[in-house]
Amino acid sequence: MHPILFQVGQVTFFTYGFTMMAILFLLYFLASRQIDGVEITEKRLGHISFMVVFSIWFGGAFWLLGRHLLGSVTGSGLEGGGGSGLPGLLDPQNLQTAETFPIVALFGFLLILYCRWQHLSFIRVLAFLLPYFILGYGLQRLFGCFSAGCCYGTPTDVMWAVRFPDTLGVGPLPGLAVHPTQLYMAVGALVAYGFMAFSPFRHRGPEAILGMALVGLFGPYFLTTFFRGDVRPETTFYWGLSPRQIISLVGFMIGSGFLVRVWRRGACAEP
Repeated sequence: MHPILFQVGQVTFFTYGFTMMAILFLLYFLASRQIDGVEITEKRLGHISFMVVFSIWFGGAFWLLGRHLLGSVTGSGLEGGGGSGLPGLLDPQNLQTAETFPIVALFGFLLILYCRWQHLSFIRVLAFLLPYFILGYGLQRLFGCFSAGCCYGTPTDVMWAVRFPDTLGVGPLPGLAVHPTQLYMAVGALVAYGFMAFSPFRHRGPEAILGMALVGLFGPYFLTTFFRGDVRPETTFYWGLSPRQIISLVGFMIGSGFLVRVWRRGACAEP
């Protein structure tokens, strides 16, 4: 609950951005100790790490530019919104407009191109990277979002409610008791990482890793959206669900399908 980590003169180091940089270094260190020398080499890991930083830096900017262009052409009013790239992530004042989707979309696009260029299996590379992405996501929610106060929950009187003293305008009102949705998402991601990193099920191939990642990411996120207080009102579709809830539910179902398929394959292989 300390959005500002420290200040040096006129330079402010925000906890959110500092945490993100520290986590990226940690994930690179952990991944470098697990390179297989075939699909993932030290050189390729360096290339992928650069793509991650590039996507964080420019993902929001490309998303905003695309919305501007589409809105200008169609007159649909899409000029606003989007993200502000890394500066928005470093400065909590802009976190309300930062989006995860354009970062993930840009990185996914770059990774597909890179795998085709290097003649690599995209699924195998993705399976190698996913545990670290899930771990980073959980740590960022735990230390970054919770410190900044963004991604906060709805007002509540449950015994585990939290009160943020000051969030620099990106969180709930100071002193208001809200659901600690940042912790909900962090716990879900870290539990998913535990299964992906240590469960014997992970040895059943890339599909098992992908399934655990989708279930562990979208399942908790879907449930947490019902307690989010920072999400702008959205149009609801079937069963009163918002677009992001529907996407999360679909992702969870796809992941569950992968896990069931892998389990059945293993059950059929047993004598």
